[in-house]
Amino acid sequence: ENDAGLKIKAPFLENVIQIDKRNQTLEADQEEVIASDQERLVVDSFIRYRISNPLQYYRTLRDERTAADRIERLVNSSQNSERWRRTRQPTCSGALRNHDGSTTKGI
Repeated sequence: ENDAGLKIKAPFLENVIQIDKRNQTLEADQEEVIASDQERLVVDSFIRYRISNPLQYYRTLRDERTAADRIERLVNSSQNSERWRRTRQPTCSGALRNHDGSTTKGI
């Protein structure tokens, strides 16, 4: 219809999602580990990050909860692999006897 008067149109964007691009802090859960000297340690960590590409962030993660879960899993995995690398104990110690009868110092 071509009626005269003021018309209202719905906006192109129905929902506006605001994403905070400032520095974000995420605290990971405390984790208790036993050191190589059998001492109990409590590992407490935090992560600081900033969203540099809001569109990619939204397309990939959709919300802060998903982002926090994924970041925490990555951090825990990195901590575990680093802890394993630093606390790895030799699989055997002492001297090993070779096929020819000579001995080799343990690993």
